Amino acid sequence: AFNRTVNNSQSVLKDMQRETLGTIDKFRLMSAATTAVNRGIKSEMLPTISAFAQRLADADPQFRDVIGTMNDLTNAIATGRTIALKRMGIMTDENQIIEDYKRAHKGIIPILSEEQRQMIIQEAIMGKIKERLEELPKPTIDAADKMAILQAKFTEAKIEIGTALAPAFTNLVDQIMPMIPTI
Repeated sequence: AFNRTVNNSQSVLKDMQRETLGTIDKFRLMSAATTAVNRGIKSEMLPTISAFAQRLADADPQFRDVIGTMNDLTNAIATGRTIALKRMGIMTDENQIIEDYKRAHKGIIPILSEEQRQMIIQEAIMGKIKERLEELPKPTIDAADKMAILQAKFTEAKIEIGTALAPAFTNLVDQIMPMIPTI
């Protein structure tokens, strides 16, 4: 089960990187993904949320911060804050979503728990996000994106180098510490 979770996480992260055109480093994407999952967002929703945030950033300067938009979006989905969703062009009404759900099931559904209600609403919002995603122009890579890609790769390289050198640095400090007189 653990390996499946790790493989799924790596797959979701890779998909998120692809959807954001590689302009955001893995650490920031992992952080946004962790925040979203902790808010109750299903991990399989994250690549779509990433794609939406990237396209919205390309289409509207007020959403230029892709990670900020992703966080706002996942928070709005988790809490049902329709005002934030409306700002992004996603029109929803929780009561209408539940009524539509009941109508689709011919009114023959048990009383919904709060968790079931939230899942139904999240799924409906994701459907609206996918619709809106199709309306937004496909992202293109411009000079600013190329600089962001370079910066993301540089950040990831610094982390990998730092991780690789940490044991050597620790050993060096361990060797030097006995030579320094204590005060």
